[in-house]
Amino acid sequence: MTRTPPQNPDCRGGKHAACSGTAWNDDIDDICACGCPCHT
Repeated sequence: MTRTPPQNPDCRGGKHAACSGTAWNDDIDDICACGCPCHT
């Protein structure tokens, strides 16, 4: 099973321009880079 990289709630909601570039990673319980493809 492949996990989806953590994404900022703005990206998940389709508001990519509002994304700060960070997301919350539940696995490490800390902030990480947003894994949305719009940042690549």
